[in-house]
Formats: sequence, C-alpha cells, structure tokens
Amino acid sequence: GVELSGEHFIEFPEEAYGLRAHGSLEHNTTTLRIAYSSPATPESSFDYDVTTREKVFRKVQKVPSGHNPADYVVRRLQVPAHDGVMIPLTVMHLKETKLDGSAPLLLYGYGSYGMSMPAEFSTNRLSMVNRGVVYAIGHVRGGTDCGYGWYDPDGKMMKKKNTFEDFVSCAEYLVEKKYTSAGNIAIQGGSAGGMLVGASMNLARVGLLKAVVGEVPFVDVLNTMCDTTLPLTPPEWPEWGNPIESKAEYDYIESYSPYDQITPREYP
Repeated sequence: GVELSGEHFIEFPEEAYGLRAHGSLEHNTTTLRIAYSSPATPESSFDYDVTTREKVFRKVQKVPSGHNPADYVVRRLQVPAHDGVMIPLTVMHLKETKLDGSAPLLLYGYGSYGMSMPAEFSTNRLSMVNRGVVYAIGHVRGGTDCGYGWYDPDGKMMKKKNTFEDFVSCAEYLVEKKYTSAGNIAIQGGSAGGMLVGASMNLARVGLLKAVVGEVPFVDVLNTMCDTTLPLTPPEWPEWGNPIESKAEYDYIESYSPYDQITPREYP
C-alpha cells in the first residue's frame, strides 16, 4: 500500500473560499479530489497528488451568462465583537464599486445548530453584485466557522445573544470601513437565520438598517419553546433552553426573542 508521512498546507490565492473533499472508492492512492470555490470563483474540481503536490483540474462550473472572477474583489475581514472576540466577515464586490460609503449592502448570516456558512460561489447573488451592491457573510457565533467552541458553549443556550451581537457588530464595522453607510444595509437570514435578523433588527441602533429579509423566520422563540404540543419543541431545548423548567432560561429567551422584543420605535 501507499505509505505517507508528514503534512503540508495547500495554498490558494483568495482570502476567503470554500473547500470540500470528494469521497474516493480507492484507498490505495496518493490523490485527493477537492472542490474549490469562492464568492467570485465558480466551483472547480481538481485532483491533488499529496506526494508531488500537483493539481490536475477536472471540471469547472460553467455560468451560462458568462462570468469573469477577475471582475470582483473578495475579502476576509476580522470584526471586533462586543466582548473583543474577532468575528470573520466575508465581503464580495465589483472592483469598480466605490468604497466611499455610497454602496448598498446585503449582509447574510445564520449562526445556529453549529452550521458553518462557507464562502462559496453562488450565481444567485451575481446580478445584485454586478449592479453595485456589496455582499457580505457574517460568520457569527452559533456556527462552527471557528471550531466547535464557536457553537458550544459560545453560540447557544445562555450565550445565544453572542450571535446577534456579532451580526450587528459586522454591520457597524462595514459602515466604519465605508463598504456602505447607515441606512443602506439590508440583512437576510432564513429559519434560525430569520431569528438572527429579527433579533438583530431589535438590537441595532435606529437608522442602521434599511431592510430585513426573514425567510421562514423563527421569531416567536419563547412561545414555541413553551408549547410541548409541537413535536419539534422538546428536541430544541438543548439549543435554546427550556423555559418551562428554568426561570433563568425563560428570562434569557424572552430577552432576545424577536416577537417579544418589539417596541415602539422606527423599524426598517
């Protein structure tokens, strides 16, 4: 069989990208098949020989309308959170987009169940970015983007509000660095990401956000976690807490549950 020893890094040219290793039916090999993409670069599958370090490209995703990755800038920024932790933030924009605060921006996030948000390619956002919108992904706590501790203990249960604080910090940082300006930001998230954008909407200062896109959003957290007739409620207690049996967990969930934190104020 093949004998391998030592370790080395595989270098890639972009600051932010996504990698996936394909499975192999051949165990006696020095070749690893890898899929690489970034917000600007369509997925490329290649074979990597771990002994010679040679890459052989096998397939590149085609964009029927045409696409040139060199037209875009992809950055991986580090954002200081409310407690000093640095939050990764992926940003994509056209090279010609002016970074003087005038550009509209869409900030996407999820941040629950330990699910990471990879910086991968998607044709869905190209039309928007091509018209001058800056696109950003906040890799907030609650996922495992920076290891399991990013989720447990730092992004669930009695530390869940880190997720929302991180997201708002990302928005404020993008304003500070003139990728956009206050009142020119839309935020987007689905399901538990809908909780993220709902809670962040309540947490953000008035005037920071322009629009909120909550897709099948989980926004009535407290009532849902108190309703044992719902089949998904008991399995969810390890994620959010059990407000039926713990007053501390009841109070904590209530303090961020988007539905329960609506107040008389100006909203996006």
